[in-house]
Amino acid sequence: LSSPLGKKYRKEMQVLAQYSQPLVPEDRADQLESDIELNTTLRRGKSSENTADHRKHLIEVLPMCESEIRSLNYSETVFLTAAYLVENLRASAGDCTKVLVYFVDPRLRSGPMGKCMSAIAAAAVKTYLSRTLSGKSHAFSAPYVAQQLAIFFAGCCHRISKVQQVAIACADLIISQVPAALCHQSALFALLELLNIMWESCLEKETDEYEWTPT
Repeated sequence: LSSPLGKKYRKEMQVLAQYSQPLVPEDRADQLESDIELNTTLRRGKSSENTADHRKHLIEVLPMCESEIRSLNYSETVFLTAAYLVENLRASAGDCTKVLVYFVDPRLRSGPMGKCMSAIAAAAVKTYLSRTLSGKSHAFSAPYVAQQLAIFFAGCCHRISKVQQVAIACADLIISQVPAALCHQSALFALLELLNIMWESCLEKETDEYEWTPT
């Protein structure tokens, strides 16, 4: 984004990111193989020079993950670079919740890639909050933040533990910066509804001891 082309076409890239799907398909949750391993596009232009360039860029934007980034191969580095770009552009356009989808991919739940993707998720939320705290756009006011928070609350109840962890961290970031978002109907009602569902499931577990239960 800091390159001459990035600055010149930022608005167009932002629109593309806003209406694009996340870079991993949502149906990977039950797959053992990662889509990153199967995607041949990620291997294009592979060379030691390009790998070094991508790693350098990632280290600049994710300095807390430097040791993990140095251990990534070319395909992984290209994927994370693209994910950082798309999700930061999407966040600056008004949606930082799509980062949760990435953690359904088994490759992004643990290890160096998992840590880097968690940092990208936090960076996207911080980008979104910076637009909110600037107070320059109505699209980033508290009612819209509350809608984002409601989606993260739902993510806190996801069946994949890594999605839960990231959703909790992102929700915590939003609440600490924009606590007023909790006062709006979308976030408050989502929280109450989820608590109600969880309470009922705990009650059913105690009272229907011999019924079929999902795992």
